[in-house]
Amino acid sequence: LRALTEAQKLITEIPSPAPNPQPPLIILDGSTNYLSDTSHQSIAIIKADQIILSVSAASVIAKVARDNYMSLVARTYPGYEIGRAH
Repeated sequence: LRALTEAQKLITEIPSPAPNPQPPLIILDGSTNYLSDTSHQSIAIIKADQIILSVSAASVIAKVARDNYMSLVARTYPGYEIGRAH
């Protein structure tokens, strides 16, 4: 969980190509606001992906990206049987 917290904090430090990179509010899907100790205004909402369209879309994009990455890893390291049901 600590690694996830640090990853979420790091992602907020990546420069954005958008003209106004500071979002007015960051919504986290879950019960813990991992960004509460940063300068970003943020809120954690349980099941946010079920009630907020932009969070739903981000969730789908993240899952597709994860699945694509895991497919690549599975092909790169076939001996580990990544993605195989046990």
